[in-house]
Amino acid sequence: MSDEKEILSILSFDEFKNLSVSLNKSLKGSKSIKRLSIQCTNYDYQNLDTRIRITNGKSEIMQKIGDWKSDVRQEISIPLKSDSDLILKTLKILRNITKGENIQTSIIQLENTVYKQKDFEIKLTHQFGKKDVYNCEIEVFDSKLDPKDIASNFNIPLHLPDHTAEFWKNWSESVNLSADGLSDKEMLEIISEYIKI
Repeated sequence: MSDEKEILSILSFDEFKNLSVSLNKSLKGSKSIKRLSIQCTNYDYQNLDTRIRITNGKSEIMQKIGDWKSDVRQEISIPLKSDSDLILKTLKILRNITKGENIQTSIIQLENTVYKQKDFEIKLTHQFGKKDVYNCEIEVFDSKLDPKDIASNFNIPLHLPDHTAEFWKNWSESVNLSADGLSDKEMLEIISEYIKI
């Protein structure tokens, strides 16, 4: 279990491209990450989201706890065996226990470039599915640091999202594929693609 102190900025493609060039010049040791998250969200509960996450072939079930508007959220992670059938069964259990009228199961596909430093991390993200979008996440590991100060130091444009259920629901519907209505075969094909990495 760990706490996060972070901010997210939504970028235009040009901002993303320019920031990528400038960060590659000023920060060393970037790492590329390809990630699939299958997120079960009940928008009536803004302090909780649960997902299966496959990062560079490694699988886990992960839950974030804390209000979306907060700079600090808690993460709980349990490793999963990177097996497509097991992941699909785990997803079915998550969907069965996520009940309510305001549920969304999203297929979130990301390509990240991560610049991890001693006291902070900057992550540039290209998210795709129905369309391509770009953002930058700044996370600090030292509680005395402010992510906005890191943004200022590296000339990162700040376009903070409106952290409401309505905003994120609309974002997900416009950007991500939906797991609802996909067959087991279609889900297994998507999951298998990310396990092979």
